[in-house]
Amino acid sequence: MKKYRHLCIILALVMLISLTISGCKGKDKDSEQTNKDNDIVEDKKEKDEKNKEDTSKTGYPIVDEKTTLKIVSRKRHDVKNFDELKFFEDLEAKTNVHIDWEVIPNEGWEEKKGLIFASGSLPDAFFGNGIIDDIAIVKYSSQGLIKPIETYIDECCPNFSKLVKENTEYLKLITAPDGHVYGIPTISEAEPDVSAPLFINTKWLKDCGKDMPTTTDEFYDVLKTFKGKDLNGNSKKDEIPFSFRYGDANTGMDSLFGAFGVLDNKSHLMVTDDDKVQFTAIQPGYKEAIKYFYKLSSEGLIDNEAFTHDLQVMTSKIKNDEHILGAFFGWSLNWAFNTTDVEYERVAPLKGPNGDQMWNCAKTSEISNKTSFCITSACKEPEVAMRWVDLMYDVDTAVQSKFGLIGYSLKENSNGKLEFAKAPEGMTINEYKHQHVPGVSGMGVFTKEMRDRFEAMTPHL
Repeated sequence: MKKYRHLCIILALVMLISLTISGCKGKDKDSEQTNKDNDIVEDKKEKDEKNKEDTSKTGYPIVDEKTTLKIVSRKRHDVKNFDELKFFEDLEAKTNVHIDWEVIPNEGWEEKKGLIFASGSLPDAFFGNGIIDDIAIVKYSSQGLIKPIETYIDECCPNFSKLVKENTEYLKLITAPDGHVYGIPTISEAEPDVSAPLFINTKWLKDCGKDMPTTTDEFYDVLKTFKGKDLNGNSKKDEIPFSFRYGDANTGMDSLFGAFGVLDNKSHLMVTDDDKVQFTAIQPGYKEAIKYFYKLSSEGLIDNEAFTHDLQVMTSKIKNDEHILGAFFGWSLNWAFNTTDVEYERVAPLKGPNGDQMWNCAKTSEISNKTSFCITSACKEPEVAMRWVDLMYDVDTAVQSKFGLIGYSLKENSNGKLEFAKAPEGMTINEYKHQHVPGVSGMGVFTKEMRDRFEAMTPHL
């Protein structure tokens, strides 16, 4: 019995020693893994610190070691994917900053934006003209998802900093209610004064024996005359008296409401001359305008697709070689036809039944969009991101981003001034430039200094 007891004690001691040794080995493994994890974290910290130290505050490249930023943007249908654009290839060569782009079509942007913020998987930054609106900035900055950037402006943005120092009101305009600045804006100092002018086919007017309309009644009479006639001479019933793109600031019919005493826009919110916010859809003039549009529509004078077609379809109608449109709203003749030598002319703002004659301004401030670039809480290298976007305020970079690359859709004359090159056959200058640059889907910056780089600017706006 004693022997048995001794044997049990010995076995228990052996098991205890084995467990102790095993436990020590386990702890050693855990400790080893922890040390490895700590080394990885420390290596990342050291790399981040090194990148921060290597980020050049002036001059290029921005960083010595190739750095990648993930940026989300949106684009119009006629703009190529950003990773295919030579503009961004050249920018990467200059800065040593590679952009991993996620580019969303304009049509699906609002839904996609909400999903990105809800996912918890944020990019380093958002880029593009007015990509994040004021309401979203307040919402997501309050959640800590969008970072304030005012501390980086002087340090990392020499071009933008110079502009806001020369125009102190700019910084005030982009400062949020909480006192922070969350976005780099689009500043447009040299854009046209009015948006979406009305153009009419002057050959059709002449063939119908009509003068340029000056009132809404005269315009109605002209459209009635256009309807049903083979005015383009192709023996087809393809003539459309009047077209526009509902809800679009550049091709929509909002300004025609001005002939009835109230201007309109997509939100139906306008600020009056005495600084009061007005909901347009409840104003008497709005109801009169709707009656007028109903009359045009019910008599078949308005394009059946005016409320549904996208910009691509709309522009294809405008540019149709057989000239199927009698009148349309658009940005400019060069935008539509790549020339001003066409059978269309701009119509002066029409007078309404009570003598009202108003048109929407293209802009009410040089700050056309407060947030065309912002960085998120996921951005580990904000200095690099801010140095990169500051190039959009470098004069030559900004000119090319908006109007096309020098040597392609732009040419530089011997006096250093720029002018538009001739687009290839079958292409407008806008289509040509969007083969190489973001154009309308970029930041959209246009300062007076940029305008001064051109021999002549107005015909192409």
